[in-house]
Amino acid sequence: KLKGLKTKRTHHLLSNYEKLLFIVFDLNPQISDIREQYPLLDTDLAHSISEELGIKYPKFKNSQHILTSDFWIDFKSGSSRIVTFKPLGNIDSRQLELFQIEKIYWQRKGIEWHIMTELDIPHEPIWLSNYRDIYESINLFVSGDISIEPIQLLYNFLHTSFQDFGQLGIVSFMKTADKKLNFEEGMSLRIFKILIARRIINADLRMNIFSNEVLLSSIKLSDNVRYIDKSNLVA
Repeated sequence: KLKGLKTKRTHHLLSNYEKLLFIVFDLNPQISDIREQYPLLDTDLAHSISEELGIKYPKFKNSQHILTSDFWIDFKSGSSRIVTFKPLGNIDSRQLELFQIEKIYWQRKGIEWHIMTELDIPHEPIWLSNYRDIYESINLFVSGDISIEPIQLLYNFLHTSFQDFGQLGIVSFMKTADKKLNFEEGMSLRIFKILIARRIINADLRMNIFSNEVLLSSIKLSDNVRYIDKSNLVA
């Protein structure tokens, strides 16, 4: 179970892969809503497609079964997309048949349908760790554990001291910021992750950016944001 940043709803994910995909979708600024385990409620259409294809429609304990797709995604542009995830090792001939029903169902509903496997998800440990860290930190802001004021203070400090501290490792800079701004230890680094999550700071998530391996000069501050307000931090 994971509380969504965009929806404020509790989402039920069925695997660690689904959880990771959800985090990536939830951090995407182009996405407005995510609904998981979305049902193919038009069972007459689903049964009709099954008969057309000569595929046996699934039953559960001799009762009518409703198929589901893993994610229904709404975009701010107004379009929607269905994403189904399945590990390669779980795709057999029967699963391929069910995918055919699912694909044609959504095509006839006028919705894009895509399938993803673990091959579509980056496997680099640093990338995965960075995404999880960023998501956990932005949740602290959304839940109210971090207010807007310290975020404003850190961003202002970044702007005014970026050139002077550019050759300092990121963690060392954040420790310096904690002292300068009278923050509790670790606060600046948590805020730094929030600013990355909201793309106010651009950083290469394939690098170990939450360490001293990466210099402050390697990040880029947004050219369009000089002062942080709540609108900058909305999902």
